[in-house]
Amino acid sequence: RISELPPIPAFDGIFQSLEKLHVAADLIVVSQTTEDALVREWNHAGLTGFVDVIAGAELGSKTESLKIAMEGRYGPEQAVMVGDATGDLDAAREAGCFFFPILPGDEVNSWTALCAEGLVRVQNGTFAGAYQEELISRFNSVLTETPPDER
Repeated sequence: RISELPPIPAFDGIFQSLEKLHVAADLIVVSQTTEDALVREWNHAGLTGFVDVIAGAELGSKTESLKIAMEGRYGPEQAVMVGDATGDLDAAREAGCFFFPILPGDEVNSWTALCAEGLVRVQNGTFAGAYQEELISRFNSVLTETPPDER
């Protein structure tokens, strides 16, 4: 059973990244995993203190959760879906927000870049356009180059 598998440890540098992001933004976990499993995994990894909301599958699709989180609070230029799968990119597009990819096999550098570049670009209004397109192009390229069993 999946629930009996040991929890996956957090990536190196994730604590520092989430801490920096949480000071500057509201952080919401959006997943198609059940909320119970998400809370258990994030608690085990010691990460729940860095997020404001954990939204599991019970709340609906990723797109629905993003739209609910943004409604009346954040415009499209203020919200970023951070993800590692094409479904995350699709949800961001459908919700009308930005997407920042966590590249399979390069997770640590991805989180570092999110803090060093992505956050700053959202804050100064330069995320849209060429920067967003470049991120998505690199993400699609990595997914094409990386066999599914190596992601």
